[in-house]
Amino acid sequence: MTDNRLVPPVLDAVTPLPLLPFSVYFVTKELDKWDDLWEVAGLPDGLNELFARSTSGNDLWAVQTYLQLKRRGLNVFLVSQYVPGQICIAPNHNLATKDFCYRSYVVGCRLDSERPELCDQQTVLNQQCVHSSIDHFMMQWPLPGIKPRDPARGTTVEARGTTVEVVDFKDDVRFNLAEPF
Repeated sequence: MTDNRLVPPVLDAVTPLPLLPFSVYFVTKELDKWDDLWEVAGLPDGLNELFARSTSGNDLWAVQTYLQLKRRGLNVFLVSQYVPGQICIAPNHNLATKDFCYRSYVVGCRLDSERPELCDQQTVLNQQCVHSSIDHFMMQWPLPGIKPRDPARGTTVEARGTTVEVVDFKDDVRFNLAEPF
């Protein structure tokens, strides 16, 4: 059975950008998943397949952002370790003292989780999470290949051939999110 919820991502032609004043290193710990990107000068063919492989927040912030910037000709690199003395961008789940991230200038990408403390700057997914001068609101890349939800489905979810109503808080789906959302 074919999964009709996924559509191939569309990669439009891009205009090259001027080089950044400093190289930027994107840190990912999923070495096996991205082994075809290690130690390559440019980008391999088949970027649609690479974008389609981006399935987690870590992939979106580290790998997909790297791919988007690299294809525009910027001096960005994908690495598995923090580069001392350099700008390193990493999802907050990849920030750990054991990795010596404190030796680098770290931009932590706060996913939908706890606030990263081991970073010099951080990106946040929601403007409500901007609490200081080091917090920067940035929208997440869209997950490649995901079709928008069909509004005709209402609040139902179908999984494995079974249709269920979404659990409503206080009998109204509008109450499922906190007030700021």
